[in-house]
Amino acid sequence: TSLDQNLCYVAVEDSDCSCLYSLRGHTETVTCCSVSPSKEQIASGSWDTHLKVWSTSLNEPCDSEQVSKRRKNTGPQSSLLRTPLLTLGGHTQGITGICWK
Repeated sequence: TSLDQNLCYVAVEDSDCSCLYSLRGHTETVTCCSVSPSKEQIASGSWDTHLKVWSTSLNEPCDSEQVSKRRKNTGPQSSLLRTPLLTLGGHTQGITGICWK
């Protein structure tokens, strides 16, 4: 879960982990996430009653301003911002689990 309403798309290389993308869009605590069987998407659920779907593609275009800021920073704030591909509403309470089929 994430109390700050964000997810972090992490790259693991050897024993080093780094946040490539901050997935922002929820307005409440993120309670669950799941990677699709194809590994092309991530779904996240939250107490905000929305399910959001995100791309895992590293080849999507990035905001050039974000790229230049990332090169100047080395801390956790250096990750690029991602917005969801799709937001699904309709639940009346928070989402606490996700299962792909």
